[in-house]
Amino acid sequence: MADLVGQTVATKPGAIICLPSGDTPVGVFACLAADAQAGRLEPTQATWVGLDEWAGLGPTDEGSCQFVLQQHLFRHWPPVATRFLNAQAPDLAVECAAMNHWLDQRGGLDLMLVGLGMNGHIGLNEPGTPFGARAHVSELHPTTVTVGQKYFSRPTALTQGVTLGLGHFAQARLPILMAAGLGKAPVVQQALHGPVGEALPASILQTLPHAQVMLDVQAADYLTIKKD
Repeated sequence: MADLVGQTVATKPGAIICLPSGDTPVGVFACLAADAQAGRLEPTQATWVGLDEWAGLGPTDEGSCQFVLQQHLFRHWPPVATRFLNAQAPDLAVECAAMNHWLDQRGGLDLMLVGLGMNGHIGLNEPGTPFGARAHVSELHPTTVTVGQKYFSRPTALTQGVTLGLGHFAQARLPILMAAGLGKAPVVQQALHGPVGEALPASILQTLPHAQVMLDVQAADYLTIKKD
């Protein structure tokens, strides 16, 4: 996975790369940090975009998406160009529109890496989100609120988020979904082989022949592997 990011930066200086937070990509971040230190990656040649954020939280709030990226990746790099949704903006809808405009002006994302939620969400694109959605304010699903507590040291009120949209994922030149762990196996199977529809946002993958899916053995447990 880190190799794909490195290849994108190497082949297109000025690339715009979207990264998620959460547990799944932490290993990727460690590899990216090591690649930069070893000279295999020049992170200053790209702009790094945050996928989403909990409404009301900022970069210094422990458990925020920006905080996670800073701790696991950016503090190991020289200063780089970044662009995040400001989840503390007075008008979140205006903030999302500004992000959409910013991406449009730059021709969209070259690589978009996302994880997979237990309810099939991508970023904070919750069940029912239109496949064509762009950056928007998201009303959080109860599953997301419950699972999201693991990022905080004490109970934290989570009701909304801001996120890049499924439309951005579809239009990215290289969209990549990652999932790990046996707990994700059922939703991976549904996303890749179940009905396609907005009830399961990750099912958009079945409409994207240019997308890549990266799973560990446990997350792929429910899939049927064809053998020669």
